Amino acid sequence: MTSEDPAARLQQYLTVAQGYYAQHQWEDAAHYFRAALNTDPDNLQAALKLGDTLNHLDRFEEAITVLEISYQKDPKASRTFFANALVGRAKALSLKDDETALKLCEQVLEILPNHGLAYQLKLSIWMRRADAALLKDDLGTASLAYRQAGDSSRAEHIETLYRWQIEAELEKQARSLEMAGKWAEAAVMYQKLLKTAAKKEIKKSWEDAYHRCQEEEKLLQIYTTGLSAYKAQNWEVAKTTFLELVNLRPDYHHKEQWAAELLYLSIRANSSIVVSETPSSTLSLAPGIISAQNARRLVRLARLGNGQIQHLAFTPDQRHLVVSSSIGLYLYGVQTLEKMRFIDTDAWVTAFAISPDSATIASGFEDGLIWLWRMFDGSPLRKMRGHNRQINALAFSPDASWLASGADDGFVRFWQTADGRTLQVLEGRLESVRNLAIAPDSTTLAVVATDSVVRLRRAPDGMMTHALSGHKASVVQVAYAPNGNSLASASEDGEIRIWNLKNGRLQGELSSTAQKVTGLAYSPNGEFLAASNNKGDTVIWAATSGKFLRTLQKSPAPLKCLAFSPDAQLIAGTSEDQTVRIWQTDSGQLTRGLEEFTGSLASLAFSRDGKKIAAAYRDGIVRFWAVSGGAEVHKMRAHPTGPTHLAYSPDGQILASGGQDHVVRLWSAETNQLLQTLPAHASPMTTLTFSPDGKMLGTGSADGVLKLWRMPDGGPMHALAGGGGAVRQASFSPRGAMIAATADDGSVRIWLASAGHLIYTLRGNWGKVTSLCFSHNGAELICGTADGLVLIWRTTTEWSFVKRFQAHKGPITRMAVSPLNGLLAVGAKDNTVGLWTITDESLLNTLEGSGGAITDLAFSPDGTLLTTAAEEGVIRLWGVVGG
Repeated sequence: MTSEDPAARLQQYLTVAQGYYAQHQWEDAAHYFRAALNTDPDNLQAALKLGDTLNHLDRFEEAITVLEISYQKDPKASRTFFANALVGRAKALSLKDDETALKLCEQVLEILPNHGLAYQLKLSIWMRRADAALLKDDLGTASLAYRQAGDSSRAEHIETLYRWQIEAELEKQARSLEMAGKWAEAAVMYQKLLKTAAKKEIKKSWEDAYHRCQEEEKLLQIYTTGLSAYKAQNWEVAKTTFLELVNLRPDYHHKEQWAAELLYLSIRANSSIVVSETPSSTLSLAPGIISAQNARRLVRLARLGNGQIQHLAFTPDQRHLVVSSSIGLYLYGVQTLEKMRFIDTDAWVTAFAISPDSATIASGFEDGLIWLWRMFDGSPLRKMRGHNRQINALAFSPDASWLASGADDGFVRFWQTADGRTLQVLEGRLESVRNLAIAPDSTTLAVVATDSVVRLRRAPDGMMTHALSGHKASVVQVAYAPNGNSLASASEDGEIRIWNLKNGRLQGELSSTAQKVTGLAYSPNGEFLAASNNKGDTVIWAATSGKFLRTLQKSPAPLKCLAFSPDAQLIAGTSEDQTVRIWQTDSGQLTRGLEEFTGSLASLAFSRDGKKIAAAYRDGIVRFWAVSGGAEVHKMRAHPTGPTHLAYSPDGQILASGGQDHVVRLWSAETNQLLQTLPAHASPMTTLTFSPDGKMLGTGSADGVLKLWRMPDGGPMHALAGGGGAVRQASFSPRGAMIAATADDGSVRIWLASAGHLIYTLRGNWGKVTSLCFSHNGAELICGTADGLVLIWRTTTEWSFVKRFQAHKGPITRMAVSPLNGLLAVGAKDNTVGLWTITDESLLNTLEGSGGAITDLAFSPDGTLLTTAAEEGVIRLWGVVGG
């Protein structure tokens, strides 16, 4: 190729280069294309082919240099080759310099907008960036990157998490300000949160917090004014100011200085009347009559009972036994079972866990919130929000640095305990997470859902390591052996399996209990494995061999959970009869127990002097509470089991009870001795009520019959069969002439009580009538429905319909009318009570409980107190202090 003619030489170079190019001999092809280009620097064909050959050799920088010159000369002919070189260079840089790679991709897409490789490379770089940012918990960057990567659904999810993260930080600041008593600053912070709130339930929470802080700031300003007047010895101003404060908040105090005490001292200093030297701690301000004018100032004066028992656990330091209930966490001394502390959550604790250092308790609630509490004083550490449904399981890591939570929303979350930050969220597509257990070395988390599989996930990144399948029924309990080598799982059919965690295979099976397993626990020393069932049986096996050792003394009621003491000498369990029982592990003998919990409330009644409340529970027990002081003064078993209904006679001499055993029992209200038993009905009792003059007792049951009995001898008067299904509630008119009763078919029937004649039946296009009562003057009959409606009729001969209004979104469960002014209290399934005026349908106040439907409510005879009962198992007393 030594031709003297440049054109001929150029042609020779190109011909040879094309041959090598066709055979993919890229080095030789590049040599001759470069020679051709040296012969004729303006030869476009040589430049393009050289650039393409260099691309094949991954010498992208050289290719770009050659092709960029060609692109400037002839963009149309060169753009594909130039773009390919840029993409090749971008791909090579994407893992070490993604910023440059992105710029190259953008340059390519400017040249060729439809270049597929450049577009895909750009998306992959953004996706990689997004994933990396997500691992660093940099949600803002992750969201932007996912949008650039074209994954809008994930971006929206991350943006939601990012918003929640910002909201959580703002809420943390607001909560800190609130706990520091900086109410005005906290209110401003909650106001900011309200502007960003998307979910109604979260907005409601922040709205409540905002109003709470505003109220606290207002109270603090009043207190400050009063204190200034007090220090200046301006007793009249101090008295007026502190009286206003006590009316607004009877128990208000600031830095251990009680407003009631300062009011007492101001009155004493300002009055010429000698005031007795009563200690300020016993100062009592009489409640005023609850009315439309003061209903907004109604406050909870007392809470009677410890609530329904849930779960228990020993603290690792073996100092306390912690028991959860529907209103909080109780800490008992292990040796004496003396109550040491109560953490008042005023909400149903659905799950709790104790940190391995015994310093912190985590509690979960029905609304998906998680709170951390200090063990030594019960003070709150922080609130963690992420789940939106009930928390079912909590577990601390062995070093207490993180916490795992599982809920009905199907998610498992890992939290950093130091600041409450979310470390990881496992989207397992589960219907619900029932149980969790963390391995002793904190490397794996066992997750129990609603199916028959136990999922083992690496902690805390959440990577699935094993799926343990083999149970025939849903798994309900799981426990790691202390050595971390095996895992026990139990199912609803009583089957217990032991798994080898090194290979995820079945290691052995224990003899089936043939009943749903309610508790499963290894002893901390690894010697025993215990399981309890819903029949009250608890079995202990040798943990290593699976050999049956013994059965604990049987519990008379189904067990709900089980726990070994840290030294493995004791086993404790909670049961359906609301007791805590403790057994000796070696002998299986029951040694001690706690009976401080009350279970679900069915009904209640004020004594006629208003000094005592009788409360019936769903286990057939009736407890009597003193209104003054709130002490339980007596307890008796009125009926064998099931919901019990109560009513005091108008003269206060007789307490009537009706139960699931179909009978009515009459008791002496003074001595609690049984006076008489009436074999009332063929089905369980559903309601009972005395006539205002005390001469009749009305009883209704599930058999659809309303019976009237002559009092006090208990003789039968009338059996009124309505034919509309079970009688749910009955009520006498204020003068006793009529008795009205609900029926399952939605109708209300009214009888002339003395003659037993049906005088009217009310029907209409409303849902089932669940509650009814007459107005205080007897002019109206008021009914509540399963649709949340209040219906009112005028009690004339025509029984004309007056009005209807929506009192609740859900079913109304109970209603009561104040005996003095006709104020209407309406209880609902959502655990709230609304106070209404029936003349203009005005909602005056909404009282909120902590869990379960309102099962009963009643005004005191003098109209100064309202008492409410709910499934949570406590009685709440409400009143207006100061008139």
